[in-house]
Amino acid sequence: MALNPDLPEVYYNGALLYQMVGHGQPAIECFERAIKMDPDNLQFMQDYHDLLLECDWQKAGEIANIVEGLITKQQDNFIMSPMRHIKYNIDPAGNLTWAKKFTNNRVKNILNKSGPFKHKKPQTGNIKKILKVAYISSDITNHPVTQLMRGVFKNHNKNEFEIFLYSTAKKQDSAYRNEVIGSFDRVIDTALLDNMKLAKLIYNDNIDILIDLNGHTGQPRLEALALKPAPIQAQYIGYIGSMGADFIDYIITDRIVTPLSHQKFYTEKFIYMPDCYQANDNQLEISSHNYQKKDFNLPEDKFIFCSFNQSFKIEPVMFQIWMNILKKNSR
Repeated sequence: MALNPDLPEVYYNGALLYQMVGHGQPAIECFERAIKMDPDNLQFMQDYHDLLLECDWQKAGEIANIVEGLITKQQDNFIMSPMRHIKYNIDPAGNLTWAKKFTNNRVKNILNKSGPFKHKKPQTGNIKKILKVAYISSDITNHPVTQLMRGVFKNHNKNEFEIFLYSTAKKQDSAYRNEVIGSFDRVIDTALLDNMKLAKLIYNDNIDILIDLNGHTGQPRLEALALKPAPIQAQYIGYIGSMGADFIDYIITDRIVTPLSHQKFYTEKFIYMPDCYQANDNQLEISSHNYQKKDFNLPEDKFIFCSFNQSFKIEPVMFQIWMNILKKNSR
């Protein structure tokens, strides 16, 4: 900043650094200085808006229309993550359009180098075969995906299925990973493989069904999936919106999250679970410790309302609903 005070990117990067270490006010000041220099920069404005959603709802509301205007103005030349677009747009058709645009942009280079893999037609008739089912995920650690899925991993029918895991993130030693890792017939750590090598590995392992647990979250390997290394590819639990990808055949879901009328907003076909799409571990042990409010320095005579989400997921509309509930039930 001292060397080149007229460069907006310097203040933008400074804002991101301040935000990473939890210094909100200096981050806001850097964002505002960068935006003053380059007011039409959608990336600057979106990241600034995201920060304000965590700390200043009034100011976030004031600039929301500016962000939406820039998105409309620049949509032909700007690639936005589907997760981010959902923050600004509840229109499912619009979300699908952005998902397709994002995915196509991510995978175009690898598809220009290599077309999708070819697969033999499945054998028909009364032929008994052990199916190879593989999960691919960057979240096999202390993460909600593994917390939810560990019961599923443990209960696969090993007489009819061989279960693989392609773990795509750097190996982390966690109790959740250590607990589930023995549930798989084969575990392959692939963090160091590029997308082409990863796709070839999956293809050469002759996987019948590949299930992606990331979607557009975490560290997805869209480029590898785009090469269609398995003849059937599905997504589940990590992301419940459409990936906008013609190489993902199915999404495992339910009729509440994705009613049949929403099929037109998904490139994936719906596979409905009978009740709720979301797996949970029914063997999860509940602590036997009798916790008291005083253990957490909370007043014993007060009702405590909790939301165990990241703070950016708490926004004014839902917060007001919570407050209305509390007001109506307060003594």
